[in-house]
Amino acid sequence: MAQFDVYKFEMLFQLGPVKVSTAWFYRQADPDVSTGREIATFLGPQLVQILWTDMLKVFSSVNMSMIETRCQLYAPTKDRPDIIIDAPSFGSKVGNRLSNSDAVVVTKYPTSWTPNFICRNYYPGWDEDEFTGSRMQAALLTAAQSTINAQELTTAIITSPETLEFDQVCFSQTLWKAFDPLTQVITDVYSVMSAAQVQPVLGTQRRRRPPRGAGPAA
Repeated sequence: MAQFDVYKFEMLFQLGPVKVSTAWFYRQADPDVSTGREIATFLGPQLVQILWTDMLKVFSSVNMSMIETRCQLYAPTKDRPDIIIDAPSFGSKVGNRLSNSDAVVVTKYPTSWTPNFICRNYYPGWDEDEFTGSRMQAALLTAAQSTINAQELTTAIITSPETLEFDQVCFSQTLWKAFDPLTQVITDVYSVMSAAQVQPVLGTQRRRRPPRGAGPAA
C-alpha cells in the first residue's frame, strides 16, 4: 500500500456472558511494496504483544479473557480484516473483575493539539480489588500510568513481508467521514499520539458491541 496508511486493530474480550471490543489506530511510517492484507497479517501479532501481553493482561482479572483480534487496512481504503481466533488468553490478576458496566478510561493526547484528535480508550475487566469505590488506588494508578503510557507510545515493527514501523494515532472518525481524496491527504484525519493519561476514576463501558461477525456471546 503506501506510507501514512492507517490500520485499525481491534481486540475482543469475554466478560462472562458479555463480549466487548476495544480498537486502536496505527499509521504506517514507511513506504512499502506489500498489500494491506499482507501487512495486517504480521502487524496484528505485534500489537497483541504490545497492547495485551505487555499492557492490558498485566492489569486484567483472570475472570476476563482476550479471545479474538482483528487487524485491517482502514484508510485511505478499507480492506477486510485479518482475524485471529485463538485459545482465550486470561488476565494476570487473581481478583474478581470490575462489573461489566465499568472500565478504566485512558485519554490519548496527540501532537496536533485540536479537539478532533483527542481520543479515549475504555479498558474493561481490571481487578476490582485495586479500586476503592470508583477510584483507582494510588499504587495501581502509578503502575498503570507508567506501563500504559510506555506501551501506547511503543512503535510496532514488523520484519515480514518487509520491515515497516507503525505508530499509534488519534484517528478522527468525524474528519474521516468528510474526507475528500481530491483535495486532502490522509494525514489530515489523524495525529500521532504524544501521551496517554490514565484517569483515576472509572468510566462507563462504551464498547459493548462485539465486531460484526464475532458471533453470539458464550
